[in-house]
Amino acid sequence: MQFQCLIGLTLALTLMSCASGSKKLAKCDHETLFSRGLKDGELGLNYSESIEKLCPSENFSSAKGHYLSGRKKGLKNFCNAGRAQNRALLNLEVEEVCKDFEDYVVWFEKGLDKHCTKELALKDSQSLKPSNKNCMKISHYESAFKKELTSLCTTKWAYQQGYRELNLSPYCLNLDIKESLELSHKLGLESRLEFKNNRLVKKADRLRSEMKNLKKMSPNTREEKKLIKQRKEKVSRQLLETLHALEQNKSKL
Repeated sequence: MQFQCLIGLTLALTLMSCASGSKKLAKCDHETLFSRGLKDGELGLNYSESIEKLCPSENFSSAKGHYLSGRKKGLKNFCNAGRAQNRALLNLEVEEVCKDFEDYVVWFEKGLDKHCTKELALKDSQSLKPSNKNCMKISHYESAFKKELTSLCTTKWAYQQGYRELNLSPYCLNLDIKESLELSHKLGLESRLEFKNNRLVKKADRLRSEMKNLKKMSPNTREEKKLIKQRKEKVSRQLLETLHALEQNKSKL
């Protein structure tokens, strides 16, 4: 009886093992893998490494090949003209998964060529930067954009940017007058610092004068004495902060 039970248990385990193996092999079926690769490709995905979990190691290379074959076919649908041109207009780069498809790259460039007109270059130049950075790859846009910048990125403008403590446009710094612009910008910054320093000096003089007057005061009551003391502490703190700011600004000149 025990022997019969043992045989029955062994048979059951064998059948379960076979069923499990069949299930794994079914997942590793070449047609199934090709279909999965096709679907992933149409979504721009790549799960080729996960096939190793589905297939026995001895079948991995063959299985991966079928998956990648399906994925490549799916990517042809994913990397289509509409997608390429939309990415061009949305200021996005060519997708990595589509770089090997020449038609996609051509469509992407055609989208840019249509969008990045001379008119757009003139409009963008007013803000000193392209509305779509990919447009700088288009010759007629780049030429018109840089030409217009030369009339906007002047030394006077650079000085004003410095005085306002604003940075120069990196596109202006790509022009031949970069050194002149940087010098004017520095002069503007220094002029602004001198203006701020003059205000700080006047503030420090006013605070010193107030402190001097506070020291001369003779309080009549305890409350007055307390108020004068608080005011002295506040003026002293403001004077220290003002002198510190003045020193910092001088170190920048």
